[in-house]
Amino acid sequence: MDKNAKSVRTSNIVKDLGVPEGIAVDWIYKHLYWTDCGTKTISVVKFDGTKRKILFDADLREPTSIAVNPLAGFVYWSDWGEPAKIEKAGMNGYDRSLLVSKNIEWPHGIALDLVKGRLYWVDSKLYTLSSVDLNGEDRRIILVSKELLAHALAITIFEDNVFWVDGERKALYGANKFTGSDTRLLASDLQDPRDLVAYHKLTQPSGINWCENLKTTSCEYMCLPAPQIDRHSPKYTCVCPSGLELDKDGQKCRMGICEFPLYPLDLT
Repeated sequence: MDKNAKSVRTSNIVKDLGVPEGIAVDWIYKHLYWTDCGTKTISVVKFDGTKRKILFDADLREPTSIAVNPLAGFVYWSDWGEPAKIEKAGMNGYDRSLLVSKNIEWPHGIALDLVKGRLYWVDSKLYTLSSVDLNGEDRRIILVSKELLAHALAITIFEDNVFWVDGERKALYGANKFTGSDTRLLASDLQDPRDLVAYHKLTQPSGINWCENLKTTSCEYMCLPAPQIDRHSPKYTCVCPSGLELDKDGQKCRMGICEFPLYPLDLT
Protein backbone atom coordinates (compact mmCIF):
# COMPACT_ATOMS: atom_id res chain seq x y z
CA MET A 1 0.00 0.00 0.00
CA ASP A 2 1.39 3.36 -1.04
CA LYS A 3 0.16 6.27 1.10
CA ASN A 4 0.66 8.63 -1.83
CA ALA A 5 -1.11 6.42 -4.37
CA LYS A 6 -4.70 7.12 -5.33
CA SER A 7 -5.49 3.43 -5.70
CA VAL A 8 -4.37 0.07 -4.29
CA ARG A 9 -3.25 -2.68 -6.65
CA THR A 10 -4.44 -6.21 -5.92
CA SER A 11 -3.28 -9.61 -7.15
CA ASN A 12 -4.26 -13.23 -6.63
CA ILE A 13 -1.63 -14.79 -4.36
CA VAL A 14 -3.09 -18.13 -3.27
CA LYS A 15 -5.80 -20.21 -4.91
CA ASP A 16 -7.61 -23.45 -4.03
CA LEU A 17 -8.52 -22.46 -0.47
CA GLY A 18 -11.34 -23.92 1.61
CA VAL A 19 -12.90 -21.31 3.92
CA PRO A 20 -10.08 -18.88 4.81
CA GLU A 21 -10.85 -16.98 8.01
CA GLY A 22 -7.86 -15.12 9.45
CA ILE A 23 -4.68 -13.73 7.96
CA ALA A 24 -1.48 -12.36 9.50
CA VAL A 25 1.48 -10.60 7.91
CA ASP A 26 5.07 -11.42 8.82
CA TRP A 27 6.62 -8.08 7.86
CA ILE A 28 10.20 -9.21 8.61
CA TYR A 29 10.45 -12.53 6.73
CA LYS A 30 7.85 -11.48 4.10
CA HIS A 31 5.37 -14.31 4.66
CA LEU A 32 1.60 -14.56 5.04
CA TYR A 33 0.03 -16.90 7.60
CA TRP A 34 -3.65 -17.85 7.47
CA THR A 35 -6.29 -20.10 9.01
CA ASP A 36 -8.72 -22.17 6.94
CA CYS A 37 -11.92 -23.46 8.56
CA GLY A 38 -12.76 -25.50 5.47
CA THR A 39 -9.56 -27.55 5.35
CA LYS A 40 -8.91 -27.27 9.13
CA THR A 41 -5.38 -26.06 8.54
CA ILE A 42 -2.93 -23.26 9.27
CA SER A 43 -0.58 -22.41 6.42
CA VAL A 44 2.16 -20.04 5.33
CA VAL A 45 3.16 -18.66 1.93
CA LYS A 46 5.66 -16.12 0.62
CA PHE A 47 4.37 -12.68 -0.33
CA ASP A 48 4.52 -13.58 -4.02
CA GLY A 49 2.46 -16.75 -3.55
CA THR A 50 5.33 -19.24 -3.90
CA LYS A 51 6.70 -21.71 -1.36
CA ARG A 52 3.35 -22.55 0.22
CA LYS A 53 3.45 -24.78 3.32
CA ILE A 54 0.79 -26.33 5.59
CA LEU A 55 2.09 -25.94 9.14
CA PHE A 56 -0.74 -27.56 11.12
CA ASP A 57 -3.48 -29.93 9.99
CA ALA A 58 -4.35 -31.83 13.19
CA ASP A 59 -6.52 -30.98 16.23
CA LEU A 60 -8.03 -27.95 14.50
CA ARG A 61 -11.82 -27.56 14.45
CA GLU A 62 -12.78 -23.95 13.74
CA PRO A 63 -9.52 -21.96 13.47
CA THR A 64 -10.30 -18.27 13.01
CA SER A 65 -8.16 -15.32 14.02
CA ILE A 66 -4.37 -15.46 13.76
CA ALA A 67 -1.45 -13.21 14.77
CA VAL A 68 2.33 -13.46 14.43
CA ASN A 69 5.35 -12.18 16.32
CA PRO A 70 8.32 -12.57 13.94
CA LEU A 71 10.61 -10.88 16.48
CA ALA A 72 10.26 -13.96 18.69
CA GLY A 73 9.23 -16.49 16.04
CA PHE A 74 5.75 -17.34 17.38
CA VAL A 75 2.32 -17.61 15.77
CA TYR A 76 -0.95 -17.48 17.75
CA TRP A 77 -4.48 -18.46 16.72
CA SER A 78 -7.98 -18.90 18.13
CA ASP A 79 -10.21 -21.94 17.60
CA TRP A 80 -13.88 -21.65 18.55
CA GLY A 81 -14.63 -25.33 17.93
CA GLU A 82 -15.27 -27.82 20.71
CA PRO A 83 -13.28 -27.47 22.88
CA ALA A 84 -12.56 -23.79 22.28
CA LYS A 85 -8.97 -22.65 22.76
CA ILE A 86 -6.19 -20.25 21.87
CA GLU A 87 -2.91 -21.84 20.83
CA LYS A 88 0.69 -20.81 20.35
CA ALA A 89 3.44 -22.36 18.22
CA GLY A 90 6.66 -21.59 16.45
CA MET A 91 6.28 -19.92 13.08
CA ASN A 92 8.20 -22.89 11.66
CA GLY A 93 5.49 -25.38 12.71
CA TYR A 94 7.16 -26.66 15.88
CA ASP A 95 6.65 -26.26 19.65
CA ARG A 96 2.85 -26.10 19.60
CA SER A 97 1.16 -25.50 22.96
CA LEU A 98 -2.13 -24.39 24.53
CA LEU A 99 -2.27 -20.79 25.66
CA VAL A 100 -5.90 -20.51 26.85
CA SER A 101 -8.25 -23.49 27.30
CA LYS A 102 -10.45 -22.68 30.32
CA ASN A 103 -13.42 -20.29 30.56
CA ILE A 104 -13.43 -19.71 26.84
CA GLU A 105 -16.31 -20.34 24.42
CA TRP A 106 -16.28 -18.42 21.11
CA PRO A 107 -12.90 -16.72 20.74
CA HIS A 108 -12.95 -14.86 17.45
CA GLY A 109 -10.59 -11.92 17.24
CA ILE A 110 -7.10 -11.99 18.76
CA ALA A 111 -4.40 -9.32 18.73
CA LEU A 112 -0.86 -8.99 20.06
CA ASP A 113 0.50 -6.13 22.11
CA LEU A 114 4.22 -6.52 21.37
CA VAL A 115 5.19 -3.60 23.59
CA LYS A 116 3.59 -4.99 26.75
CA GLY A 117 3.95 -8.64 25.75
CA ARG A 118 0.27 -9.58 25.91
CA LEU A 119 -2.39 -11.26 23.78
CA TYR A 120 -5.95 -9.87 23.68
CA TRP A 121 -9.09 -11.64 22.52
CA VAL A 122 -12.86 -11.19 22.40
CA ASP A 123 -15.33 -13.95 23.27
CA SER A 124 -18.65 -13.42 21.50
CA LYS A 125 -20.52 -15.93 23.68
CA LEU A 126 -19.25 -14.71 27.05
CA TYR A 127 -19.35 -11.03 25.89
CA THR A 128 -15.84 -10.46 27.22
CA LEU A 129 -12.60 -8.76 26.23
CA SER A 130 -9.65 -10.44 27.94
CA SER A 131 -5.87 -10.68 27.86
CA VAL A 132 -3.00 -12.92 28.97
CA ASP A 133 0.74 -12.62 28.79
CA LEU A 134 2.47 -14.43 25.93
CA ASN A 135 2.97 -17.53 28.09
CA GLY A 136 -0.74 -17.79 28.94
CA GLU A 137 -0.32 -16.43 32.49
CA ASP A 138 -1.67 -13.35 34.27
CA ARG A 139 -5.14 -13.56 32.73
CA ARG A 140 -7.25 -10.41 33.00
CA ILE A 141 -10.84 -9.59 32.04
CA ILE A 142 -10.72 -6.09 30.57
CA LEU A 143 -14.39 -5.60 29.74
CA VAL A 144 -17.69 -7.48 30.08
CA SER A 145 -20.61 -6.05 28.11
CA LYS A 146 -23.46 -7.70 26.23
CA GLU A 147 -24.21 -4.35 24.63
CA LEU A 148 -20.70 -3.44 23.46
CA LEU A 149 -19.53 -7.00 22.79
CA ALA A 150 -22.75 -8.46 21.36
CA HIS A 151 -20.93 -10.33 18.59
CA ALA A 152 -17.37 -9.05 18.52
CA LEU A 153 -15.45 -10.48 15.57
CA ALA A 154 -12.04 -8.81 15.45
CA ILE A 155 -9.80 -6.57 17.54
CA THR A 156 -6.61 -4.60 17.14
CA ILE A 157 -4.27 -2.82 19.55
CA PHE A 158 -2.60 0.56 19.18
CA GLU A 159 -0.78 2.40 21.97
CA ASP A 160 -3.13 2.47 25.01
CA ASN A 161 -6.22 1.59 23.00
CA VAL A 162 -8.05 -1.54 21.95
CA PHE A 163 -10.49 -1.40 19.02
CA TRP A 164 -13.03 -3.99 17.89
CA VAL A 165 -15.80 -4.49 15.34
CA ASP A 166 -19.15 -6.00 16.26
CA GLY A 167 -21.09 -7.96 13.66
CA GLU A 168 -24.46 -7.72 15.38
CA ARG A 169 -24.30 -4.00 16.13
CA LYS A 170 -22.49 -3.38 12.80
CA ALA A 171 -20.25 -0.92 14.59
CA LEU A 172 -16.67 -0.10 15.53
CA TYR A 173 -15.77 0.52 19.18
CA GLY A 174 -12.73 1.58 21.19
CA ALA A 175 -11.64 1.46 24.84
CA ASN A 176 -8.62 1.69 27.13
CA LYS A 177 -6.68 -1.58 26.77
CA PHE A 178 -5.67 -1.69 30.45
CA THR A 179 -8.94 -0.93 32.23
CA GLY A 180 -11.72 -1.21 29.63
CA SER A 181 -12.73 2.35 30.50
CA ASP A 182 -13.34 5.21 28.08
CA THR A 183 -15.50 3.00 25.85
CA ARG A 184 -16.66 4.82 22.75
CA LEU A 185 -18.54 4.25 19.54
CA LEU A 186 -16.30 5.19 16.61
CA ALA A 187 -18.42 4.16 13.62
CA SER A 188 -21.94 2.78 13.15
CA ASP A 189 -24.29 1.64 10.38
CA LEU A 190 -21.56 -0.47 8.80
CA GLN A 191 -22.51 -3.06 6.19
CA ASP A 192 -20.80 -6.28 7.25
CA PRO A 193 -17.73 -5.54 9.40
CA ARG A 194 -15.46 -8.56 9.76
CA ASP A 195 -11.95 -7.34 10.50
CA LEU A 196 -9.80 -4.29 11.18
CA VAL A 197 -6.13 -3.40 11.31
CA ALA A 198 -4.24 -0.57 12.98
CA TYR A 199 -2.00 0.61 10.14
CA HIS A 200 1.09 2.31 11.60
CA LYS A 201 4.85 1.73 11.54
CA LEU A 202 4.88 1.32 15.33
CA THR A 203 2.80 -1.86 15.01
CA GLN A 204 5.57 -3.48 12.95
CA PRO A 205 8.89 -2.94 14.75
CA SER A 206 12.05 -3.70 12.79
CA GLY A 207 13.95 -6.94 13.33
CA ILE A 208 16.57 -9.20 11.77
CA ASN A 209 15.58 -11.52 8.94
CA TRP A 210 17.89 -14.42 9.78
CA CYS A 211 16.94 -16.23 6.57
CA GLU A 212 18.44 -13.36 4.57
CA ASN A 213 21.61 -13.49 6.64
CA LEU A 214 22.48 -17.09 5.76
CA LYS A 215 26.14 -17.21 4.75
CA THR A 216 27.22 -20.83 4.66
CA THR A 217 23.86 -22.60 4.59
CA SER A 218 20.72 -22.37 2.51
CA CYS A 219 17.29 -23.99 2.51
CA GLU A 220 16.27 -25.96 -0.56
CA TYR A 221 12.58 -25.11 -0.20
CA MET A 222 11.66 -22.56 2.47
CA CYS A 223 13.21 -20.83 5.48
CA LEU A 224 11.02 -19.90 8.46
CA PRO A 225 11.81 -18.18 11.77
CA ALA A 226 12.24 -20.53 14.73
CA PRO A 227 10.64 -19.82 18.14
CA GLN A 228 13.02 -18.09 20.52
CA ILE A 229 12.42 -20.17 23.63
CA ASP A 230 15.83 -19.48 25.19
CA ARG A 231 19.21 -18.10 24.20
CA HIS A 232 20.23 -21.43 22.69
CA SER A 233 17.26 -21.57 20.29
CA PRO A 234 18.11 -21.65 16.55
CA LYS A 235 17.17 -18.52 14.64
CA TYR A 236 15.59 -20.29 11.67
CA THR A 237 14.46 -23.68 10.36
CA CYS A 238 14.38 -25.10 6.85
CA VAL A 239 11.05 -26.71 5.96
CA CYS A 240 9.84 -28.86 3.08
CA PRO A 241 6.56 -29.12 1.14
CA SER A 242 4.00 -31.81 1.98
CA GLY A 243 5.26 -35.25 0.98
CA LEU A 244 8.90 -34.45 1.68
CA GLU A 245 10.95 -34.24 4.86
CA LEU A 246 14.23 -32.58 5.78
CA ASP A 247 17.40 -34.51 5.13
CA LYS A 248 19.98 -34.96 7.87
CA ASP A 249 21.76 -31.81 6.75
CA GLY A 250 18.69 -29.77 7.77
CA GLN A 251 18.61 -28.02 4.39
CA LYS A 252 17.63 -30.35 1.57
CA CYS A 253 14.32 -32.18 1.14
CA ARG A 254 13.88 -35.91 0.56
CA MET A 255 11.11 -38.48 0.42
CA GLY A 256 9.90 -39.65 3.82
CA ILE A 257 9.66 -43.29 4.80
CA CYS A 258 6.92 -45.08 2.82
CA GLU A 259 6.18 -41.88 0.90
CA PHE A 260 5.71 -42.29 -2.85
CA PRO A 261 4.72 -39.32 -5.03
CA LEU A 262 1.69 -39.76 -7.26
CA TYR A 263 2.68 -36.76 -9.33
CA PRO A 264 5.83 -34.70 -9.94
CA LEU A 265 6.78 -32.61 -6.91
CA ASP A 266 7.21 -28.89 -7.53
CA LEU A 267 9.77 -27.09 -5.37
CA THR A 268 9.12 -23.68 -6.92
